[in-house]
Amino acid sequence: MRILLVSEVFAPAVSGVAVTTARFAAGLAERGHDVAVLTASQGAGLPRRARRDGYEVIRLSSIPNPFRRGFRFTVFVGGAVRRVVKEFQPDVIHIQDPVTICVAAAAEAKRRGIPLVATQHFLPEYLLEYLPKVAPLQRLVQAGLGRRLSRLYAGCACLTVPTETVRRAVGRLSVPVKVISNGVDTRRFSPAKQLPDTPTLLYLGRLDPEKNLPVLLEACAGLDVPCQLRIIGWGNLEPELRRYAESLGVAVEWLPALSPEGGALPEAYQQATIFCIPSLTETESMVTLEAMASGLPVLAANRGALPELVDEKNGCLLDPHDSGAWQSAIRRLVTDPALLKKMGAASRAKSLARSSVRSLDAMEALYASLV
Repeated sequence: MRILLVSEVFAPAVSGVAVTTARFAAGLAERGHDVAVLTASQGAGLPRRARRDGYEVIRLSSIPNPFRRGFRFTVFVGGAVRRVVKEFQPDVIHIQDPVTICVAAAAEAKRRGIPLVATQHFLPEYLLEYLPKVAPLQRLVQAGLGRRLSRLYAGCACLTVPTETVRRAVGRLSVPVKVISNGVDTRRFSPAKQLPDTPTLLYLGRLDPEKNLPVLLEACAGLDVPCQLRIIGWGNLEPELRRYAESLGVAVEWLPALSPEGGALPEAYQQATIFCIPSLTETESMVTLEAMASGLPVLAANRGALPELVDEKNGCLLDPHDSGAWQSAIRRLVTDPALLKKMGAASRAKSLARSSVRSLDAMEALYASLV
């Protein structure tokens, strides 16, 4: 099959959508399909067309996103999208978000009678975190986004979502909705042979408001058991979080964001004891899946789709605003090596049900049924 994946966000930008799109593209190419990714340019430093991991990346002119540092978006790309579709001649087009480049691709799919698949990686209210906190503006944007999504999905042969949480949120639509996990490479991410000498809490991801990191810093303040906190990532709140940790007297090992490729990312999980994800806005959480595949117990906020991944067998679901509950959970796990081991094994077992192989099988079968 000839498959065109379309996403406003793609590598080297780091986000769940960018990483998921890249991994699906590489996996489909490895299975013998002809795959191209249509996305936004990343400034002057990258070529407009290049091959990576067996598929082609085609970039269209873009401008910086004023609301998200390090991200970009396209404008007035209808003509460019038409040229790409005419040249590539896809059997199926798969869009990853509801913004400019994907809307243009959806219109071209309809015009040419090409099967269109869409994936909703988010819940509409999550996007409001990046807008000014002005209630009338947020209500206006949310209503407009709802109408935009309804029109966009009306032209789809199928809408995929990563979790049951998102499926429930999209409600009743006139198109089929199918749950397909973003998946995790359970060969690449695997448990360490032994735990670190010093119990290590790990957070890995963006340092933005919806990730709710202050509660983790507060939980570590005055913690009366030997423990190290390691935070890997970058984002708009990094300077503020560093200052807050210092004011609380919390020693944090701050490390820059890691490439989704290469060996450093799996090693980061293997060097940890417990994974912490206090985020308020996860629709699946790729980093949580990677931590689970790496055999880590997970302390997670009882929000979004995280309860689909975490339960009392492989970690704890916690009130995202109760730092005392987080501190008690940390203390309980750090002081009980047998419990750590048992929960880590349960995490690994749960991750196998969401392996990237299963997700690729499901997506490939969906494309084949439409073509």
